[in-house]
Amino acid sequence: MWKFLTILFFCLQSLLLQAQAQPFSKAAPLYRKAQQLLQQGMFLEAVTVLKKSIAADKKFDSSHIALAELYLRISQNDSAVKVLNAALKNKPAFTKAHELMGKVYRDYIKNSTTAITHYTNAAKYDSTNKETWYSLAWCSNDLKKYSDAVKYAIKALDIDNSYKPAYNEMGHAFRNMGTFKEALEVFRQRLNISVNEQPLYYSGLCYIELKDKEGAQKIYDELVKIQSKAADILKKRIDTMQ
Repeated sequence: MWKFLTILFFCLQSLLLQAQAQPFSKAAPLYRKAQQLLQQGMFLEAVTVLKKSIAADKKFDSSHIALAELYLRISQNDSAVKVLNAALKNKPAFTKAHELMGKVYRDYIKNSTTAITHYTNAAKYDSTNKETWYSLAWCSNDLKKYSDAVKYAIKALDIDNSYKPAYNEMGHAFRNMGTFKEALEVFRQRLNISVNEQPLYYSGLCYIELKDKEGAQKIYDELVKIQSKAADILKKRIDTMQ
């Protein structure tokens, strides 16, 4: 009996601690209602409900993100920025708000300089997001800051060595810098971690740029071994070499 009561006591204590860790927010029901309206395509109505949700609890992060994303969806970019600025004023370390603000300035407003500021803040608060590092590489390439793009792409690849978008940005940067021997060394380092088609394919492109047909052919052979679709693409490039 005492054993049963002891177990019951600890279970109740655990539930109490969980309730204290995740207090009820008045914003939550309004947020859920807004999600239902979105599923029905009632965007303007959802905007109104999300505003009420934020007014009910300014610390309910999901409503800020949902409202900003909805504004972007209905082409109200300035309104999205205002929502995110308000969220960041209330919570400067709001990682998702920094990430979304970066996306707004990168993809919608087309201001890579400001986008980098927010992506940098996002990376400061969460350094494990490969998409953030990739976005920094993309923006750096857009600003022709190619060495920075390589640096950020490597950060993304340190998280996921097979992450294709990061290799694309790295390849773009090296091609514009014309530093193909340096590129080969970086791709070789990635291959030391694990063999995958991306660093192999880009190594092949570097050999082509260096007019090294033999080196490119060796890379092609490696791509064939791992049955990569990139092998045929590289072969066509090799065949055009003099």
